[in-house]
Amino acid sequence: MWRRSLVVRVAAIAGTSAFIISLGAGLVVKTNPPAEVSGFPLPERILTKLPLLSNTIPVRYSLFVALFAALLLGLILGALHDSLSSRRLQQTGSHSRFGSDRKIGAVAIPAIVAALALLPLLPAAPFTAVGSVGTPTYFSSTALKQIPEGSVAVIYPYPSSTTPSAQAWQAVAGMHFHMPGGYFLVPEGPDNHIAFSPTLAYARDTLTTEVLSQLFLGSPPVLTPALRHALLSEWRMWQVQSVLAFPAGTANPRQSVAFFTSLLGKPPKVDSGGVFGWYRLSF
Repeated sequence: MWRRSLVVRVAAIAGTSAFIISLGAGLVVKTNPPAEVSGFPLPERILTKLPLLSNTIPVRYSLFVALFAALLLGLILGALHDSLSSRRLQQTGSHSRFGSDRKIGAVAIPAIVAALALLPLLPAAPFTAVGSVGTPTYFSSTALKQIPEGSVAVIYPYPSSTTPSAQAWQAVAGMHFHMPGGYFLVPEGPDNHIAFSPTLAYARDTLTTEVLSQLFLGSPPVLTPALRHALLSEWRMWQVQSVLAFPAGTANPRQSVAFFTSLLGKPPKVDSGGVFGWYRLSF
């Protein structure tokens, strides 16, 4: 098949190349992330110096390994079926009473090979995927109108690489409001270079990110007058008018509500579904 098929050659070379690139800039064996890019150099190190490719994530090239492996498997199974069909046809003749059995064999054998190819996946079965982000009904109800359209709202858990669900909630709400935070890449370093470092930094942390991330884990900093002033000053700069807290699922829900109540100086409005809201804020 390598000699006869250009598709096979392209898929094999591309799949192997994608696998090597997916290993990153340096060969790392049995090392917990983040790992220093050292050791035996690999081709991905060259990509970090090229325009447009310098901010790619090496492990995501493994998606193409699966793509090309699946293509090769399909081609191999098809060739096996065709080979068995033509061979059995030559041996038995098209009108032989054994013809139907031969056809079944030409289908069954490739099917068995396909099943054997799946055996390495059995330890991971049944397959699991990312579950539903569990969008609160608040974002598809009339309660959403309590947030002025186009205004800025702080959502808790604060959207970040650790807790990005609020971005989906905002989408379900039809982008009714603006929202600080998120899971995204921003320029970093003195040259504003956007790239993944060995430590996988995603964005510059604001004071709000740091404080609310600690609150999510159940160990917020002490809300001193200085910290309260700094947080509210940041929210004033962002023109925040609403704060919505969904504490269920956090390390300490009561602590979260108490923190925002103390920070904002007034109790929340509690809506159905465990939503704690502070509206019409001015700092």
